[in-house]
Amino acid sequence: MADDMKFFGLDDEIADVPRETEVETESYTVWSDNLLTLQLFLRLENKWNVVIAPDGELIRTGIWFPNIEGVLRTTNGIPKRKWPEVLADLEAMEDAALEAMHKVQGERREKRLREMQTKHWQK
Repeated sequence: MADDMKFFGLDDEIADVPRETEVETESYTVWSDNLLTLQLFLRLENKWNVVIAPDGELIRTGIWFPNIEGVLRTTNGIPKRKWPEVLADLEAMEDAALEAMHKVQGERREKRLREMQTKHWQK
């Protein structure tokens, strides 16, 4: 495989990346009541509003509402009368995801700040 990678001008280290079959994944149980919401949430994974922080990091601010409506309209089996319930569930999932993402981003920002301060004081 390394020869193939070189042929295409790619680094050998890419060839060392574990294949999907070699990666251990955690399994989760999804309650049937939440399955539809999870499926919709996953379909919206690339429909988030994003802003760029001064340090260049992308920060998600929420799912763009018209995209939610578009997905609801194109998903078979969701009657319009259930949309308010589905939207409420999606908003709860979005809030939890934003909280988790912002926590990780805050931790990364603090780590970078500590590294910068350490470099500054070492001079």
